[in-house]
Amino acid sequence: MGWLDVDSMLDHMTPQQWQEWQAKDAIDPIGHRGTHEALGIFAAMVAGALGGKDVTPNSVMWWRGEQQESKPASHDVAAMALQAIGARRRG
Repeated sequence: MGWLDVDSMLDHMTPQQWQEWQAKDAIDPIGHRGTHEALGIFAAMVAGALGGKDVTPNSVMWWRGEQQESKPASHDVAAMALQAIGARRRG
């Protein structure tokens, strides 16, 4: 991105750019979190195939805690956020 200093990049970022980053991150997690999400889903699938009952990706990713269970990440909500941002850009 051309920035060596993350703090400087954040200082120059507009609120709209920040909202775009948040919407993108909701759909496709940025950094290692995306890998953790994929591995959590895979681990839950394997556990279910081996007879594990009520195993979810959140139960495998212990660091998320219970607060994530009550607040599901919805791809529909993220898609609507991106559409709203696109609508604002088009005027």
